[in-house]
Amino acid sequence: MRINIIGVDSCPKQDHGGLNFWIRCLVKCFPKDWEYKISVMNPLPDLEGYDLVYYMFYQRVNLSRLSKRLPTIAFFTHQEVRIDGLAQRFMNSAHQADYIVNMTKRYENVMVENGVSRDKCIVIPFGYDEEIFKPLIKVGINASLRERTRRKGEDWLEDFFNTTDKKILACMEFHVIGQGWETIVEKYKDTINIVSYGFGAQRDNVIKFFHAINYLLICSDYEGGPIPLVEALACGVPVVSRDVGNVNHEILADNDLLTVIDTPGDFVSFMDDKINRGRRRVEHLTWTNFSLRNIELIKKAVREFKF
Repeated sequence: MRINIIGVDSCPKQDHGGLNFWIRCLVKCFPKDWEYKISVMNPLPDLEGYDLVYYMFYQRVNLSRLSKRLPTIAFFTHQEVRIDGLAQRFMNSAHQADYIVNMTKRYENVMVENGVSRDKCIVIPFGYDEEIFKPLIKVGINASLRERTRRKGEDWLEDFFNTTDKKILACMEFHVIGQGWETIVEKYKDTINIVSYGFGAQRDNVIKFFHAINYLLICSDYEGGPIPLVEALACGVPVVSRDVGNVNHEILADNDLLTVIDTPGDFVSFMDDKINRGRRRVEHLTWTNFSLRNIELIKKAVREFKF
C-alpha cells in the first residue's frame, strides 16, 4: 500500500499539536510494508504509483484539483465559520471526497444536513498517547513523627508502600512536611515519588504544601485534632483520613471533601478509583485506536473504489 498524505503548504514542526504531529499519529500503526509520502498542494503532487490520497485541512486544499483516478479520504476537524469562504469550502470538500473522517459526530451531522451522504462519513476522534499521559496524584502528609509513640501512622504508611501495586504507586507523588521524616524519605527515595518540604513546619512552607497537593492523607492511629485536617479543608484540599480526632464529630465525612478509610487496602481502592476513573472514560480515545481505525478505512476505500 502506497499512500500520499497531502497537507498544507507550510508544515510547522511541533512535538505536540499541528500537522506533523497529527500525521505521526495517523501512521503510528501503519503496517511495515505500507509506504507513505507527505506532500503539499503547491505544486500539485505527482500521484503516479499511489493507491490512495489522504488529505488534511480543507481550509487550504481544493479537492477538485486532484485526479479522481485514486480513492480519496478527507480529514476534517471543524467548520470554520468566522472566515469568509471557509464554511462553504468545508462543505464543498466534503462532497468531493470518497470518504470523510470527522473528529466528532457534531460535524458529521452538519455535513449530512447539507446533503453529504452519511455512508461515506466516519467519526474517528482524536486521542491521547497512553504511554505519556498518565495521572500523577499528589498526596500530602503533614505530621511530625515521634519514634517513641509512632502514632502518626508510620507503620500504616510503610505497609501501604510495601504492599501496593507498583503501577498505582507510580501514579502517586507523596509530599511530606514536618519533623522526623528523614528515615522514611531515605528508605523509600528510590522506589516512591517523595517530595519533602523540609523537616520543620515553617508557615510559608505549610501554605506552599497545601497549595501543591491534590489530597491530604491522615493515617494516624489516634489524634486530638488533627489541625492539618482543618487547614486542608480551609485551602479547598480534599482529605482522606482514618477515623481519628474530630473526624465524624466536629467535621462530618462526605463523599466530596472528607473520605474516611481504615486500612491501607482502603486507601489503595480509593487511589485506584481516582487514578483510573478518568482513563476509563477515554480508554478508547487513544492515538493507537485513531491509527488502527484509519487503517481499516484506508483498506476499505482502496477495496471499494471504482474509477
